[in-house]
Amino acid sequence: MAQTPKLIILIASSIISLTACGDPIGDKYVSFAKCLTQKNVTMYGAYWCPHCTEQKALFGPQGFKEVNYVECDQRGALANPELCAEKNVQRYPTWIFPDGNRTEGELTLMDLSAKTSCPLTPGALIPANVTPEASSAPDGSRPLPSSAPTASATPPSAKK
Repeated sequence: MAQTPKLIILIASSIISLTACGDPIGDKYVSFAKCLTQKNVTMYGAYWCPHCTEQKALFGPQGFKEVNYVECDQRGALANPELCAEKNVQRYPTWIFPDGNRTEGELTLMDLSAKTSCPLTPGALIPANVTPEASSAPDGSRPLPSSAPTASATPPSAKK
């Protein structure tokens, strides 16, 4: 019976090690994200946008590092609100494709794959798309705050 506690400790430490080694879902989408980047697909968003956060989460932390992303709010990291204005980004997230087509709102990874012919990693689970909030547009995008005409608008959470 002395072996049982050692076995339990060994199993528990293995589980902890596996979970600490990184995000297995995010690792599966790195090549998919790189394909989107190679095809000049770009996501425009804002750091405070919950739909952008959900969109980024679909790729996982490692996968999203490979996505062409433009921060539209001037207060965000590596912000480029001028490019967002030039591209006429009105809702977040906005995906712009090399042929000039755009989609406003969250896209599933399968939708992005279909629009770009970028293959999803075989055997990877595809996270379910998050249901948009009732206050969002029907397409799942979030409009810019009406108080400001540019992408550098004050996030709704900062208003009093």
